[in-house]
Amino acid sequence: MKKTIALFLSLIFLILVLSSCNEAEKNSENALSENSQFENLPSDIEVMPVPISGEISYEQTKKKDLGGRTFNIIERYFGHNKESIHYSGEVLYMENKDGVLDSVNKTKKEIIEQIEKDYNCKIEGEIFGEGSSNIVKDLKNVLENDIVSKTYKYDFFFETPYYYTDFIVNGYIKDVNEISAINLKSSCWDEKILEGVSICESLYFLTGAINCFDNDGTIVMYMNKDLYEKNGYIEDVYSLVRDKKWTYDKFFEMASQFEVSDINKDGERNEFDNWFLGSESSNLYVHVVSSGETIVKKDKEDVPFVQNPSDLFVDAYKKYYDLYKGGNVLVADLQEYYNKYPNPGEIYEKTVNRAFMEERMLFHMTTLIQPSLYNSLDFDIAVLPVPMYNETQGGYISYTSPHTFSSLMIINSPKADDDLGIMIQALCELSEEKLKEPYYEQLLGKNFNGENVEMLDIVFDSRAYDFASVFGSMSGANRLLEHIQNFNNPVYCGPDPWLIASHTLELYVEKIKDMRKKDFQ
Repeated sequence: MKKTIALFLSLIFLILVLSSCNEAEKNSENALSENSQFENLPSDIEVMPVPISGEISYEQTKKKDLGGRTFNIIERYFGHNKESIHYSGEVLYMENKDGVLDSVNKTKKEIIEQIEKDYNCKIEGEIFGEGSSNIVKDLKNVLENDIVSKTYKYDFFFETPYYYTDFIVNGYIKDVNEISAINLKSSCWDEKILEGVSICESLYFLTGAINCFDNDGTIVMYMNKDLYEKNGYIEDVYSLVRDKKWTYDKFFEMASQFEVSDINKDGERNEFDNWFLGSESSNLYVHVVSSGETIVKKDKEDVPFVQNPSDLFVDAYKKYYDLYKGGNVLVADLQEYYNKYPNPGEIYEKTVNRAFMEERMLFHMTTLIQPSLYNSLDFDIAVLPVPMYNETQGGYISYTSPHTFSSLMIINSPKADDDLGIMIQALCELSEEKLKEPYYEQLLGKNFNGENVEMLDIVFDSRAYDFASVFGSMSGANRLLEHIQNFNNPVYCGPDPWLIASHTLELYVEKIKDMRKKDFQ
């Protein structure tokens, strides 16, 4: 059997080597009701009704006098020293550089004040980052010291789960399922996080209406609408998405019609020319996920395992690999650009970002973390989901970047009780009712219109939290992901990384099971 598997994998990667060598959509006719979340939208925006299933209003949440208890939060300042990244806190609110609260932060302030009043509690904390030269490492040290010393200053925190999977096996993070007051069936929580990164029927990472930067970490396609028309494209991309015809074949058809031009007349294809798509190597795997395939699957008992690459996995990878190598896609993180632009972030600023801003790029595949970059441009922009692989897969799958989406994690301490859960649930329910409109306005800026609102709904309703990406080295998938993303040499060296990943993940699952047998309090 092992020989058969090895032969199978060898054949798959031989194909790749050879190739290297050569529901969200909704149409409502209902009028805008007085209870709409979007009372102040422009008149051209048609608002879809909120589904009743799983809907719980803030008024329906369990109210309890929490006796003046203070809840402490710590959040990573994702925008620290990064002017292009718009970060405005998670639960906590923060002033902009002019000392002013924008509409999102005003709303967050109102939410906190309402919860404090209704539940007789205080919500405090800090947005961590000022003075730190290594924010990821420093924040993790602060949290670990707080937990190991049993000080338990913080009740919960917001960070990317990617850096905290070891906290699970150390018993530092609370299984959300153990806090009955948190109602995971409510529509305010993102059910896709349950599907994606739960492990052995435990959940340690939460996303939902309570915070925004989980949304910002979602990968989308920005499109220059003016350039689209100038290049002779006539199909309505919004209709293509709506009708589930926004597929690889359609995208490839558009790419084949795109006329490349040597803008700077140097006889080479480089970052100064025009491009159909701007992307980066890690997005190769994003396309695979958008086809419905992943490295890691889970069995009926929620135990993750490494899935041998299916025919669809290989086919999707091969086709997008060929597209990316075909001369129509500007790939920002190639070694030549690292050599030319060695400073942090320059490879993106001087390649794909600049090309899109200068109207030399039709599509830009990236996350939503830089709205100010796109909202300041003179041309109109469409925000679209990443194309699905084909029409038969049923819907779009929008990948969330493990390095940029944030989640709520609860410290495993004696304070992780139902009262904490009641407050967290209330925050999430009230945020669902109040935050969506100002958040969408901020995200879209001058491109805030009915069609882009509809596209964002489709994107956020179809998000995928990929287990292999989130759990990284703990799942054994890091080496696999590096292999998949390596444009210059897609051939792996040494032992089969799929088998290594499988063994590594099995060991991690055993550590999780051992941890759950212990009492860390």
